[in-house]
Amino acid sequence: MTTKKSTYVDIELEWLEQKFEQFRKAVDNYDLTDLKDRMDIKNTKNGGTIHTVIASKEDQLKAIMFIMEKLPKLLQSIDELREKVSKTALRGDEELPEMMQ
Repeated sequence: MTTKKSTYVDIELEWLEQKFEQFRKAVDNYDLTDLKDRMDIKNTKNGGTIHTVIASKEDQLKAIMFIMEKLPKLLQSIDELREKVSKTALRGDEELPEMMQ
């Protein structure tokens, strides 16, 4: 029964590690000096079009800062799960006898 729990934890750990790497790469690839308002054309209900701001510079910077604030918490969660996996590997924190390895 403990193998199922550790399997779920292993899957969750792999997923968290992948997400951490994705977020870290996204923040690394974002050029903060070259932020521009993202604009698009929106259709109005009368059939016309107007230019609208999809994401302002400030919104983009706020999103990046939010991710940067969450990355250490995500890393902490990954570390906690790693500890949980290592503790559930053996019950009672005992080492396996050589015959069982």
